[in-house]
Amino acid sequence: MVAPQPLIMTVEEFSIGDSKMEYFKQKVTVLGQVYEVSYKKEVKYCQEYNCDGYTDGVRKRIKVQDSGNKKNDMRVLRHEVIHAFAFESGFFGSQHVRPMDETHDEQIIDWVAVQAPKILAVWEELGCI
Repeated sequence: MVAPQPLIMTVEEFSIGDSKMEYFKQKVTVLGQVYEVSYKKEVKYCQEYNCDGYTDGVRKRIKVQDSGNKKNDMRVLRHEVIHAFAFESGFFGSQHVRPMDETHDEQIIDWVAVQAPKILAVWEELGCI
């Protein structure tokens, strides 16, 4: 069995073929747990809860709904991956299961998702990773 590849993609790699992807699936390991990542034009959960993506830490799934904007979809994917890391780190809170708490604060998750590439670049420049 081949181990899942890390989820490190550029915007260009996220697209397959000439047009927007209709469907995409990949497996990624988050802190030792294998998650299935899927990307679809329409994700039922996202339509019901008016969101761009979601992470199910129990079923080990990350789903991203196609917004028609690859850059935005990559931001959403990074955001959902951070939720998976939080879940696997023991932060089990979910805004849809119980009232929002600090464990899955959307502002913090968004901040990490947006800043992580910049932080990684600085760490690489300093040689400390």
